[in-house]
Amino acid sequence: MNSGRTLEQLASELTRQNKSKRDFIAPTEKITMVPKENQVALELSGNKVESFGLRRIAHTQLATHLKVPQQYYDRMLENSPELLSQNVNHWLHSENEQRLVRTLDGDARAFLSGKYRTIDNYDVAHAALPVMLQGGMDIDVMSSEVTESRMYIKAITKRVTFEVSKGDVVQAGIVLSNSETGQGSVRIEPFIYRLICLNGMIAPTTLRKYHVGRSAEELDAATEVFRDATREQDDKAFFMKMQDVVRAAFNAEQLRKVSGQLIESAQQKIEQPIAQVIEVVSKKYQLTEGDSSNILEKSYLWRNRKYPLGLS
Repeated sequence: MNSGRTLEQLASELTRQNKSKRDFIAPTEKITMVPKENQVALELSGNKVESFGLRRIAHTQLATHLKVPQQYYDRMLENSPELLSQNVNHWLHSENEQRLVRTLDGDARAFLSGKYRTIDNYDVAHAALPVMLQGGMDIDVMSSEVTESRMYIKAITKRVTFEVSKGDVVQAGIVLSNSETGQGSVRIEPFIYRLICLNGMIAPTTLRKYHVGRSAEELDAATEVFRDATREQDDKAFFMKMQDVVRAAFNAEQLRKVSGQLIESAQQKIEQPIAQVIEVVSKKYQLTEGDSSNILEKSYLWRNRKYPLGLS
């Protein structure tokens, strides 16, 4: 059932990355792009000059920050690294800003605001997984992965179930996601898995923390970032809230409450003609005319039991 990595594989990779990652706060005048072997590297000037390759997300964030059109940026990167370096350095060094450069395995993987609040995948998993796995919850991981852009875990438990109607059973679960490279906030969402349709819905209780926080202090050189006591206490409070949301997601009473909404929805009858209902839904969700026609056609086939096998 699992797609991606197992939890053991995920934990192993997060541990490895946690040891390899380094973060730097630097004024833009201390950040320089240099051509290197038909590619480019980013040099940070501090007590010593450190050089890093650039990954795709960092390239995109650099282009966006400097307002260089992405197509032109990519063309220079492929055909003229020297010209790209000249362009990037001109605009970087004309600024007076603090930037956060996140690195992993010797490459710059993100180029972010100095106000960016780092919340790491390792810490999210370290807080959530022990709660998920404690007390014989019989967790079934549906999918888990860590990529350049985000970490993702989706899991259910067979120990917490509720029968919405005869043969219509739901299970409690949770979805965790986070990005270390500015691709989204950390999210912890209770997940309701409905077996009858092998699908799921996200319950309304959600904990979210955006990666924006205190400004970095004024610096005159690239400085490697380490956690301070204040930030550690702030993180501790957040991760305790995260654990509470995880516990609630696997709480039988919480599942009954959300399942009650499913029962109420299932008992509601639609009195209006189906074509009128589809028209209202299409306007609300801005569906195309083709999508609306497709829904109407499938509704007709389903009502008349002419739906071909394998479609739903």
